[in-house]
Amino acid sequence: MFQYSVKNNIGYLLIDLEGSKVNLLNASFTDQFHKVWDKIEKESDINGLVIYSGKKDNFIAGADINMLQQCQSEEEAAHISEQAQTCFDRIEKSALTVVAAIHGACAGGGLELALACDFRVVSNDKKTKLSAPEVTLGLIPGGGGTYRLPRLIGLDESLSMMLTGKAQNPEMAKRQGLVDEIVSHSILLDVATKFAYKPQNKAPRLKNTNWNDWAKHKAIDSNTFGRSLAIKQARKQMLKKTRGLYPAPKKLIELIEKSFDLSVDEALSLERKIFGELLISWQSYNLRGLFLAGQELAKENKKASTKHDNINQIGVIGAGLMGSGIAYISATSANLPVRFKDLNEEKLSMGLKSAYELLEKGIKHKKITDFEGKKRFLNIGPTIDYSGFQKADLVIEAVFEDLSLKQKILSELRSHCKKDFVFATNTSAIPIHEIAKDYDKQSHVVGMHYFSPVHKMPLLEIVEGKTTSKTALNHAITVGLKQGKKIIVVGDSCGFYTTRILTAFLTEAMQILYEGAPLEFIDECILNLGFPMGPFELIDEIGIDVTVKIAKFMKERMGDDFNPQIDLESVQNIEKFYEYEKGKAKKANEKSVETLQIPSSGSRNPAAGEIQGRCLNRFVRESVLCLEENVIASPRDGDIGAIYGLGFPPFEGGPFRYIDRIGARDIKESLDKLQKTYGKRFKAPKTIEEMSKDNRTFYDSEEIKAGKEKKRKFS
Repeated sequence: MFQYSVKNNIGYLLIDLEGSKVNLLNASFTDQFHKVWDKIEKESDINGLVIYSGKKDNFIAGADINMLQQCQSEEEAAHISEQAQTCFDRIEKSALTVVAAIHGACAGGGLELALACDFRVVSNDKKTKLSAPEVTLGLIPGGGGTYRLPRLIGLDESLSMMLTGKAQNPEMAKRQGLVDEIVSHSILLDVATKFAYKPQNKAPRLKNTNWNDWAKHKAIDSNTFGRSLAIKQARKQMLKKTRGLYPAPKKLIELIEKSFDLSVDEALSLERKIFGELLISWQSYNLRGLFLAGQELAKENKKASTKHDNINQIGVIGAGLMGSGIAYISATSANLPVRFKDLNEEKLSMGLKSAYELLEKGIKHKKITDFEGKKRFLNIGPTIDYSGFQKADLVIEAVFEDLSLKQKILSELRSHCKKDFVFATNTSAIPIHEIAKDYDKQSHVVGMHYFSPVHKMPLLEIVEGKTTSKTALNHAITVGLKQGKKIIVVGDSCGFYTTRILTAFLTEAMQILYEGAPLEFIDECILNLGFPMGPFELIDEIGIDVTVKIAKFMKERMGDDFNPQIDLESVQNIEKFYEYEKGKAKKANEKSVETLQIPSSGSRNPAAGEIQGRCLNRFVRESVLCLEENVIASPRDGDIGAIYGLGFPPFEGGPFRYIDRIGARDIKESLDKLQKTYGKRFKAPKTIEEMSKDNRTFYDSEEIKAGKEKKRKFS
């Protein structure tokens, strides 16, 4: 892992983990580090040391999650933290001037190692990002980061980094004082070497910051009242965002608050203790399992895409919000030429405007540079006819959810595109085989179901039709990966996976509304489960007209399970369930609620637990049915789809991990009780019936640790 050399009185420590594309802090890191550091300390003729990576696009990407998954106790977890602290403490206390030369990802334990150095020099490459993402795994930094980071860049900035896990680009990191210099990758080691000749810099912070930052430091970090105010505000924002459902952010703020009044040793001891507590929590276990499952899925998708990575141009039909979003990410993220079509210039102009507004936001938030963004935006070529489509390898339609319209577009494309082009439909519910039934090359038709807003939502649900070829499927996967999407492949059926389980969830909420529960109360109950949005605010976001149309479609195809008593026609007459101010829901739209024709005799006031139980069990039950019917290939895909597409609480790990945590017996008992009261839409699936007999789980414990589980194949 380590290679040490000396040149011109400067030592160079290369980190290069064998057999891995990234450097990770694994089980062997500590012993190897101490051995090489003992050797370095014996050197009498070096003035400084440069630590750098042998990987082409990362410094250190953090701790090995598989190693963390093996921990069985708080003590064992705390020991891992102590080992990292000991290593980084040796760096900080060294008599040498130590410089971290950073290129690529510097995350988690990698950032903590860099924080222990005297200087940090980074490359100006777009791959270079510095982050403390532990909270996204239900953890806190465990290698001294909770102590060093606030004292380097200040309380406000460090809390923001650690509570969000957001990565900092080189410019932002320089402004914060997190790094000392930004240089071209080609001269990174040369500049780092110059810093290694400098005297040590043990100053707590602000060596690179301006007057405003210094004043802010004095006002907040340097006095008890300022720190107390900053901590109070951070806690308020954290609780508003997490509703106290995630223990890691809460524990992190408590630790930072206490550490200012503790010695270094006391603060690090408390960090170890809290790290240990969090590592064995079920929330962290689920979040880490989700992370590993995502990595495994990404590898599978990448393997499928590399065989067919010959997409040179695509087409997008429909310039509405969905179509403009698809065109935008295809042109900018995927850097693909896009032929962008709608019926007339007015609609096209509106679509281009929407796409350009997304570009401006991306530039503003530094997700893409002004030059690169505007250059890539020129990839979009608007048209009101099919000119230019003959070069498209794949065409995505994003028009209204209308079967005849989609079939018409497919028929028209046949005479304007190359003979082997792939047609991808962005339908959210209509079976792919129905769209392709009159087409002479049904094997070239595939589903690509995006989520709104396209540029923000990470999931892409690719639908493998009954006749879809592997070539068409892999073309869709290739484009999805280029667009930066997390991809699940699902089987062809009514509503597929995500629309089906979401419709079950939303129609149950509508039924509860019909029974007389206030819609704001229903939404609040669901928010308290950990969903990012209540069902009625979500319906406003999707569009009431779209939601009702899909609900009617699912009712026609799937029967009474999707048949709320509420009059869907009256729902369709509502503009919004909420009144909005600056894009945020403020209060229920009373006029809209009055039009729903809810019978006063049926009004009741269910408890929060009943509302939560009904909505959550509908969601979970439908997920299991999708697995039974081979709509999804595995529990892993179901969990990833539910979280990244529908906002299922990430700390639960997805509906299948939720069932494992609660237990199949308890899930069956809940469903049985609900069935007696509300009918067969709560009937326990056969899988739950069988699992409840011996309390089996969807995920074997060893497979969870590896982020894997037994795979099922589509029938």
